[in-house]
Amino acid sequence: MIAKTGSHRNLIAGLHDTLAAAASFLLAMMIRLGEDFDFSIEYVQTGLPLFTLTAIGVFFYMRPYRGSWHYASMRDMMLIAKTATLIVLIFSLMMFFVTRMDAMPRSGLVISWLLLLVTLGGSRFTYRAFRDRSLFAMPADHKAARIPVILIGA
Repeated sequence: MIAKTGSHRNLIAGLHDTLAAAASFLLAMMIRLGEDFDFSIEYVQTGLPLFTLTAIGVFFYMRPYRGSWHYASMRDMMLIAKTATLIVLIFSLMMFFVTRMDAMPRSGLVISWLLLLVTLGGSRFTYRAFRDRSLFAMPADHKAARIPVILIGA
């Protein structure tokens, strides 16, 4: 059976969001630890799968992948902010119960939250900007069609 186009797009968006979540956790730990970063560190080995699974669960609950990226709006950005916040909070609790967060840098969670906002929201708004062609300068022929207007008053 052939899948509907919308469900195909949702699957691709969901995969993108999952990969973005995993990448944001790794990048946050790399930024926080600098030269001390090592993939064999216990909280990276435990945290990466746990963070990714937490993100998948929250994505299924919040469904940020369902909206069309062509019409990304501030409402979508608020949903992404809520989703990222929920992911980090749930992950923090789970990591506390699993490892008591021993030796895990707490600032990595804040960095991860910020990177989640950038990767999830930025990719949607970049797609919209390219799709609307708003990243490019207005062509010369559109400038000639403009009508000068003076607005007086409130």
